[in-house]
Amino acid sequence: MASYRPFFGIQVQHGYSDPDPCGALDFRPDRATGSLLNRAGIVFRTEPDGFQTYCDGADEELLRSWVDDPRAPFRMVFRVVASDPAFLRYSQLDEESMGRVLLLDTEDQDANEPVRLDDVDGGLPEADEETRSEVTTRGDMRVPPLAVLVVRVGPSILEESAPAPYRLAFEARRTRWRYHLLGELAGREEVSIRASENGAEPIAFQAAGLVDLPGGRVARVLVSDAPLATRKRTDRRLQLREGDPGNGRILIRRLPVASPEDLSIATVEGRRTLVSDIYVHS
Repeated sequence: MASYRPFFGIQVQHGYSDPDPCGALDFRPDRATGSLLNRAGIVFRTEPDGFQTYCDGADEELLRSWVDDPRAPFRMVFRVVASDPAFLRYSQLDEESMGRVLLLDTEDQDANEPVRLDDVDGGLPEADEETRSEVTTRGDMRVPPLAVLVVRVGPSILEESAPAPYRLAFEARRTRWRYHLLGELAGREEVSIRASENGAEPIAFQAAGLVDLPGGRVARVLVSDAPLATRKRTDRRLQLREGDPGNGRILIRRLPVASPEDLSIATVEGRRTLVSDIYVHS
């Protein structure tokens, strides 16, 4: 690929995996797009955080005739599929996006600005109804992808030696964290959770009393005051202390943190809320 150079690409960013690449999504060109890329001599390559396409610099004039043809705009359609079964559990998507095929279009979209599937109005606009009818299929209704992405490029892309990729940006899901202290810890009344790191977002936990669990078990519950983000890797250090919250005796130096598997819906302070239930045994 000595004569090839970048054409266009898609880069995925996710608060859950940041700063590591988000490799949880697959981009699948539809049949017409695959044929178009092949006829135009465009090479498609998957990347750890999305994909990149390359064009042959030796055939630039031929490619220019493809992307500058007003009779047949250079439009590509990709189905965005979550390859990680837990993707929706750790992604913060708005309620309107859940359970439907989100159709996104790069028309008039600045590649340097993030495309947010959790904030369509602030990022990539939804495609118009005409485009929707052209690019969606009955199969999208039976087995819906996360999104259908329409990428349009024009001749200006050939003026850039390394065009900026379009970016899909996701926020990590935020939940109220509920710690259940089991065994001997359930009998300790003056326990608290304190963050030991510096510079992170403030965290506070409130005691929520004792609860009965299946199997005749009893747990002492502490709940975060505000929703907290779930991350794949975190430097967050939460300590379980007894006595003075600031200087009490450390019972557990580093508590486990929330994971996507902990997600559930519960009543907190009288409201149905997304929570992450974390169980700590003495």
